[in-house]
Formats: sequence, structure tokens, C-alpha cells
Amino acid sequence: MDINRGNMGKSLSKTAPIQAWTEEVVVTLRSFSKNHIDVMVKEENTNEEWRFTGFYGSPYATNKIESWNLLRKLGEDQSHPWLVCGDFNEIMYSFEKMGGSAREEWKMEAFRETLEECQLDDIGFSGAWFTWERGNLEKNKYTRKIGQRSCK
Repeated sequence: MDINRGNMGKSLSKTAPIQAWTEEVVVTLRSFSKNHIDVMVKEENTNEEWRFTGFYGSPYATNKIESWNLLRKLGEDQSHPWLVCGDFNEIMYSFEKMGGSAREEWKMEAFRETLEECQLDDIGFSGAWFTWERGNLEKNKYTRKIGQRSCK
């Protein structure tokens, strides 16, 4: 699987300076697909450079392995600090979900193993624990945490 071309999108070597937080920041696009965008971020007033990946994991069980393989492929480059944010469409532990049918342990384990292989840690968040909800009746209510952030 090739991150820069083929079924994962095109590679662009253009840089686009943007104004952010009152400092000049240069963002360089590394790769993208329908499930990710991967960039390098350089603050012009420092020599610091870090990597950001926006990630969307497939919500379908049959495509989970493709999502985790994509994350593993992206994780092969460990040359810079790396922040990954997005909707992985998976939970790490059963307590991150309330209601609905029980989550199968092997699915959560596959997600945890992928994060471990990529040397990514859940850095937490602030705000409401459950950020997604389905069902209007109390007996059908189903909530879960989404939008996890991980970093190396």
C-alpha cells in the first residue's frame, strides 16, 4: 500500500503558509485519501516541526482492517512528533459506550493493538464524555465517545 498515490490519494508537495494563533505556520501536505489527511506543520519562528493526521476509520466491521492498516502505514514514519485526531469509529474499552449491544472485545483489542504498534497514546479530552447519541426513547438510547485524539 502506498500512501502517496494509488488508492490512498494523491501526493502534493506544495506548501501553504497560513496565519494561525498570531504566528506564521507552514503546513505541507504529505498525503490524503477519503479516510485521512496527513500534513507536516512548521512554525516559522522555531525550528520545530511536527506531524498532524486527521483520520476517519470505517464505521463498517468489514472495512476495519483496512482502516487499521492505513493507520499502521502512516505510522511507519516516526521521524517527528505526531498528533492524530479524528473519528476512529471504534472504542478502546467497553466503558466508553453506554447502552446498545455489547461491543465485541476483539474489535476493541484490534484498535488498541494498532495504536500501540503506531506508538500512539490517547491524550484525553475536555468536555462531555459521550459525544454521540442515537434513539429518542430511554430504552433505545445509545451513546458513545467519539473524536479521540492520540499522539506519539
